[in-house]
Amino acid sequence: MKIQLVATILAALSLQAQATTQEEMVIELGHSIALSLLDAKLELACDSNINNLGEITLKVNQECVSTINKLRSTLETEPTAVDLVKQVDSFMDSNSIPLTK
Repeated sequence: MKIQLVATILAALSLQAQATTQEEMVIELGHSIALSLLDAKLELACDSNINNLGEITLKVNQECVSTINKLRSTLETEPTAVDLVKQVDSFMDSNSIPLTK
């Protein structure tokens, strides 16, 4: 009887650990997808081209600056989007896009 009880408890704990692992994987996958979509959105906000070397070049104009800043402002209102705001900031720094308020 004790063996069955211990086996049942261990099985329940195993299922709970597996569910937690799957939940963590889903959260991480969702975060990765969000980062990828943000990358695409940032590149589409400005005219982007791929040169012969395979490098992405951006044409930063007033519309690009405005769109990127609006996106950043929108993300700032979301408390869970800290990583996404950092990614936008990094994109802005690397492409000399000014922060406007």
